[in-house]
Amino acid sequence: MKNFLILIIIIIHGLCANAQQFQQVQSIDLPAGYTGKSLHWLDMNHDGELDVLVQATDQLDYYVFLIYKNEDAEFSFVHTVETGIKNAACTYTDINMDGQVDIILSGASDNGPLTTALISDGNFNFSLLDSPLLSIAGSVIKFADLNQNGIKELIISGTSTDGSFFSIFELQQNTWTLVKDSIKVHASFIDAHDFNQDGVNDLFISGQLENTSSYHAILINDRFLNFTEGILIKGIAEVSPWLADINYDGIFDVVLAGINTNHEGVVLTVASTETGDSTIEETTSLDFKPKQLFAADLDSDGQVDIQVQGEDQTATHFNKIFLANEAIEPLPSNDLIAQRFGDFDYDGDLDLVQLTGNITQAISIYRNTNTNINAPPTAPSSPIAVILFERLFMYWDRSTDNLTHQPSITYDVTVQTQNKEIVSGNFDLLNKRRLQIEHGNNGTKNFAFFKDFKNSEFAYHIQSIDNAFHSGEYSCSGFGGGGACLNVHEEAVTLCKSESKILEANANALWFSFNKGFLGEGTTYKYESNVTDTVFYLIPAKNATACAHLNLFLPERKDTLVREYYDTRFACENSQLEFEADGNWDQVEWSCYKNGFLSNEPAITYTVTTADTVKLFVSDGAGCSEIHRTTIEISKPVITLNGQSFQILRGEEVQLNAFGGIQYTWSPAAGLNNSTIPNPIASPAVTTAYTVTVADSIGCAASANVTVVVQQQAFIPNLFTPNQDGTNDQLRIYGLSQVKDFSFSIINREGNTMYSTTDVTEATQRGWDGSVKGVLQPGGVYYWKVNGQLLNGSKLLLNGKDSGSIVLIR
Repeated sequence: MKNFLILIIIIIHGLCANAQQFQQVQSIDLPAGYTGKSLHWLDMNHDGELDVLVQATDQLDYYVFLIYKNEDAEFSFVHTVETGIKNAACTYTDINMDGQVDIILSGASDNGPLTTALISDGNFNFSLLDSPLLSIAGSVIKFADLNQNGIKELIISGTSTDGSFFSIFELQQNTWTLVKDSIKVHASFIDAHDFNQDGVNDLFISGQLENTSSYHAILINDRFLNFTEGILIKGIAEVSPWLADINYDGIFDVVLAGINTNHEGVVLTVASTETGDSTIEETTSLDFKPKQLFAADLDSDGQVDIQVQGEDQTATHFNKIFLANEAIEPLPSNDLIAQRFGDFDYDGDLDLVQLTGNITQAISIYRNTNTNINAPPTAPSSPIAVILFERLFMYWDRSTDNLTHQPSITYDVTVQTQNKEIVSGNFDLLNKRRLQIEHGNNGTKNFAFFKDFKNSEFAYHIQSIDNAFHSGEYSCSGFGGGGACLNVHEEAVTLCKSESKILEANANALWFSFNKGFLGEGTTYKYESNVTDTVFYLIPAKNATACAHLNLFLPERKDTLVREYYDTRFACENSQLEFEADGNWDQVEWSCYKNGFLSNEPAITYTVTTADTVKLFVSDGAGCSEIHRTTIEISKPVITLNGQSFQILRGEEVQLNAFGGIQYTWSPAAGLNNSTIPNPIASPAVTTAYTVTVADSIGCAASANVTVVVQQQAFIPNLFTPNQDGTNDQLRIYGLSQVKDFSFSIINREGNTMYSTTDVTEATQRGWDGSVKGVLQPGGVYYWKVNGQLLNGSKLLLNGKDSGSIVLIR
């Protein structure tokens, strides 16, 4: 919060700067016969320099405008523009959308009350409209886009013979048509800002009710010109307000100077939040009655300062700036009638023009001599402009500034089509300089949304403005279909008439809807049951080479709708599964194909004994129903082994292998190097039968057995399969090492020798491959005979014998 918002008692000999920050550089007397009333900075010839417009009256009390040209920071009188209107209230806007700022007047002509316009030709000349805008007059006028179509509504307030009025007119077929007049208040100040950050302008009004009591309120706009009080500010009267982002959160706050119930001068700050709520945060006490207030960065430090002027009971004038650094900067106050801040020399800080005088009046130009440098904000970047069902959606990356907090930067948007502006900003499209001292027409939002947009050929320009109303001589510009890369996707959403749904984005996104504008930021949005709005989200590009993504959800509601969903769940045999019906339903019914009806409860526990399908039927009783079918599959690992039996000699080892799961447990663990891997090394001391238990990803298990036979002496298998499959293709002797007088032979049933050797290595490593001289021998029974003597002198035996039989299998 700003430091100056700490309670301050203002006294005449208060803290002041040593040297005045604002130095007079020029003074010009008003032409004789005119009485000045107010001032306005306005570039009337589009040369990039702010000129001065003095609102005055002639000797017959008709309002006139005295024009002073700014040429290289030197001012000179140009001419007078007559109006023929008395008691005029004025505002300044481009009423005919030609890029020139016009003067809007509301007052009394010789023919009665009216509201009309002086149309600018862009070169200091103004001509009165042939026909008035309205046949009524008000004491305050404001133009603001309140229905999100880019065209400003005319807001006027005053008092008529019927009492106080506050009326909103909309331009319909080139005619201003009354669309709202239900607020019975006589406003003295009106301003517009999106206080609740939903993408549409709300209102702040200050004035009096019909009973003359003070009325100051933020009115939240439902985007259909229906207003509700966001906050009602009480206890302050005779108010001079201003809007500024005091706490730098991107939401404008209301600063008010006025008189409290004790008839003391005060300054209140009403801080707004993005929910539309507001709180009165601080009070500054004054020892004079305030008449005028302004809030902006006046010393180029990026913080908002508050200027207040008024007078005390002795008619002593006060005119001071309460700086954010707690210093007080005095301003000239003698014979002060009106004053306005504006950057006439375009150096980034706000200068001052004053209207002063008693008998002779003059305008005085004061230069802000602050030496701090206020650079303009950077231009907005990565713009997106796309038409979505006759709605123009725009988005851009936020600007940065060397002083102003990024959330406080405002944006001015101009949209053109066929050489005519349909959304009018306050900067010149050629030299890019500001036309008047205004915040951006889009507020602090870095997106814009305009409805009823039918022309696909358009150009746009976006300019950023800091909190000293300074901008660069540039803008972010583009045309329809141009700008940053954007992928647009449409997604149909079918809903029952009373159904809500959670919409999802695949990353953090900005959510919008056609009817509600900006919805918020996140990965999900709840689409409520009572709406038929089109919702979309935008995921901005992560860098300059990436594309942004926009996803449109296109809802369709139906009176009756049956949705069917299919799912598959895997479970272990005899396990239990939990099922639950999400949402609130009038009817719930569970069943399965195996057993039929199960339950009407919202949740069930189902025991899996076999493959089955569980069915859920739910209905809301109003035509919306769902059927969920869940197929249940029994999960059981299929185990593959690299063999079911292995023979080794005592002290040897063999590797076992199992496949088919993600968890393995071998039992017993004795004789294994690791009992929890799929491929342990087995070296048992005795013949052992191992069981391997294999579990899959959901914990379902199966088992298989493998035996490791441990031979205590030399042996020979009793069968072999020489079929060239790489397994058991040779008949070899196992466990045989050093032997004397060794011989080994194989004989067929006819007594013919098929294989013989006296080489131990040959018998143990190569063996017989089931062929004789390359001829494969037939399957059947063959006989073997072995001779030899072990080193201990005992006779060599195989399988405990010196002869035996084997089976050859093909």
